[in-house]
Amino acid sequence: MPSRRRNGGIKTLKFYDSEYHKDELSKWSGNSKSCSNYLTEFHNDRLSSIDTGGACVYLFQHMNCQGERIKLVPDGNCGGDKRCCPNHWSLEANCKFNNQASSFQLC
Repeated sequence: MPSRRRNGGIKTLKFYDSEYHKDELSKWSGNSKSCSNYLTEFHNDRLSSIDTGGACVYLFQHMNCQGERIKLVPDGNCGGDKRCCPNHWSLEANCKFNNQASSFQLC
C-alpha cells in the first residue's frame, strides 16, 4: 500500500509585515499550484518576510502572477538561480523585493 502524507500535501504559509518573521499579517494554507491573488486581496505590497512552511514559493510583483518574480526555496539553497531569494526572514536582504509582492504560486 502506498504511503500517504497525513496532511494531503497542504502547506501553510505565514506572511509578515516586518523582517525576521515579526508582525504576522496572516496565514494561508493550501496545496494548489495555481496562481493566488490572496496577497492582492489582503496584504498588497506589504510583505517583508515569509515563513514558507517548507514549501517552494514564487512571489510576484503584480496580481495574477505577473511582473517581476522571486523564488523562495525551503533550504535557502538557490543553486545559482539569480531570481532565487535565500533569506525568507527578509525580502529586502539579497532579494530587493520588500513590500512588492502581490501574488504567489507554490513551485
